[in-house]
Amino acid sequence: MLKPLKSLFKKNGNDELHLRKLAILQVVPINFTIRNEQEKHSINSGFQKFLNSLDFPIQIVIGTNYINLDSYVNGLELRVEELAAKTKKPIFNQHFESYKEHLLNTIQSNSVLDRSFFIVIPEKSEIGLDVQVGVIEQQLKSLNLMFKRLNDEELTLVISSFFNDILSESDRPKTPNGVG
Repeated sequence: MLKPLKSLFKKNGNDELHLRKLAILQVVPINFTIRNEQEKHSINSGFQKFLNSLDFPIQIVIGTNYINLDSYVNGLELRVEELAAKTKKPIFNQHFESYKEHLLNTIQSNSVLDRSFFIVIPEKSEIGLDVQVGVIEQQLKSLNLMFKRLNDEELTLVISSFFNDILSESDRPKTPNGVG
């Protein structure tokens, strides 16, 4: 059984909850393994400078999930069906089924994972959350990394995805179509 969210927050001496603001940035990963040695060194030293430049705490969270290509495959299937109907050539459907089977088998047999990177920024009251987020955004831009600040709905989906492995199918939150 999971603890209620309220029990995860610290209580101060008055038995009141001590809530803090935080922001979460999702950072688009880069493929480090295909970089040459000079690029790898540059990335490592840039990341080290980024971490050393901060005067407030952050958390870096890395999540791994199996790739879900359902929406991609469904969209592609619709386009293939339209093309087959327009051209009156059912061979397109046969090619698509073969491609779909190959794609799904490749993902399953190779355990292809999608990695997500997040920077969690808890508010340091003397600085302010907006200033802290601005500092992080500037540093990420200087590293040529793409990122996005998550909104409330996206935060809910991300946090719930961390628990997907321990929740039964019926306990999992339902995600809206086209998200996830």
